[in-house]
Amino acid sequence: MLPHRVCLNFNEWVMSLMIIGDGLTFLSYMLIPFLMQLVLKDSTRLLSMPGTRLKTYCDCFLASRYWLSTLFQSFILACGVGHLLKIIVLYSVAYRIQAIIDIWTGITSILTVYLLFVVRKSAIKSAMT
Repeated sequence: MLPHRVCLNFNEWVMSLMIIGDGLTFLSYMLIPFLMQLVLKDSTRLLSMPGTRLKTYCDCFLASRYWLSTLFQSFILACGVGHLLKIIVLYSVAYRIQAIIDIWTGITSILTVYLLFVVRKSAIKSAMT
């Protein structure tokens, strides 16, 4: 079997989209669970600290729930479509579409990581003041 880059005729644009999209998705897959664990630890720690406001911490996440939910939904949809395209590509040449889906997945996943990081940081600051 030949590597994809041969099938893609070394099309740098398509290969770049696939590499960047998959790289961002990989990074997000590694960071999202880590950030979610930190959020759980934060809330547990805040419960045991006198003078902190766990409700304020939770309110920060509630305030951004629309964007967090939208990004998670987009991320999951993009991943599902990406896996479907990986099946289709076994039988048909759809590399450009696959590259677009890869970059969509990568962008939504890294935005999800960024929003989780920003909201967590804001939530901790709000709870401590």
